[in-house]
Amino acid sequence: MMKKNTSKSLSTAIYVRVSTEEQAQEGFSIRAQIEKLKSYAMLKEWDIYDVYSEACEIIEPTQRA
Repeated sequence: MMKKNTSKSLSTAIYVRVSTEEQAQEGFSIRAQIEKLKSYAMLKEWDIYDVYSEACEIIEPTQRA
């Protein structure tokens, strides 16, 4: 997915994260976030040089320190 920036346009990366099951179920899934951010970058005519994602382990309230 790496893309060399040959024009003077802005080059950016996308970082997405889901840290709760609720976020994933309410339209904030990693896939949904990536699609929204790709659309935004396209609208702004930005080059995307990479996409980073992180799905955090969901910890139940009783498991927290």
